[in-house]
Amino acid sequence: MLAFAGADRVQSGMRNSFGRSTGVCARVRAGQIIADVGTQLKNLAIVRDRLRIASMKISSPCQIVILEYKTPELLKQAGLPFYNAKKRREIPIYELASAKT
Repeated sequence: MLAFAGADRVQSGMRNSFGRSTGVCARVRAGQIIADVGTQLKNLAIVRDRLRIASMKISSPCQIVILEYKTPELLKQAGLPFYNAKKRREIPIYELASAKT
């Protein structure tokens, strides 16, 4: 137990380092892309799990969208060009799989 000015900061240590968020760092609108991750198929399960964990730290509802490209050449055209799910399905370069968390 420390009894001098500022002792509360010294003793708190790493409290809440992986717990609940304690403040606001960004204003996120509905449909806004927060993270765009590229990975190999063998790492897909790990990346999906980590994104699920990260989505729990965000106060607004999140949706994880997985894009699987038909050919490696189409990877150059990668990205999420539209926020609208209907238009996203019309683009022929990838297949869409969605997991709502």
